[in-house]
Amino acid sequence: MTEETTSKKVLFEKNKRVGIITLNNGDFNVFDAEQIIQLRNLLEELEWDQKIRAILIQGSGTRAFSSGFDLKHIDRKVIFNEGKEMVYRLYNLPKPTIALVHGYSIGVGFLVVLACDFRYATEDAQFSLPEINYDMMFPTHGGCTILPKLVRKPSDAKYLLYTGD
Repeated sequence: MTEETTSKKVLFEKNKRVGIITLNNGDFNVFDAEQIIQLRNLLEELEWDQKIRAILIQGSGTRAFSSGFDLKHIDRKVIFNEGKEMVYRLYNLPKPTIALVHGYSIGVGFLVVLACDFRYATEDAQFSLPEINYDMMFPTHGGCTILPKLVRKPSDAKYLLYTGD
């Protein structure tokens, strides 16, 4: 693994024993197939890197942590297979993970946030799971199971899952 970047869409750097992952795909940091696979592979490498003790994930854009999948160039096979594996790896990583959220955190971007152990959000952060509105059924990749564990009232989780708001 390189010290600096894995690609232009997923940046990586080390700061002492902390690995810093930066989602870097425009102002809205949309996920496409390439970015999903690269992030999944990076998480797999970090799982075994003994020099890294914690992982921080952030978005590079000014408007969003991540606005989810690139719906113009959607690849359902990648979404359901590689995307699921990416979120699973992050959720089960044996190192503390921290999401730093600003702006929009939508769909798979929100699932990345939910999969982290700790979440810090700016006042302008907005969260949603709009898959229900795009004929994609309920949020995939564990959103239906992770979200209710993190909110105080089950009805709040259900509202978000049923409406996408």
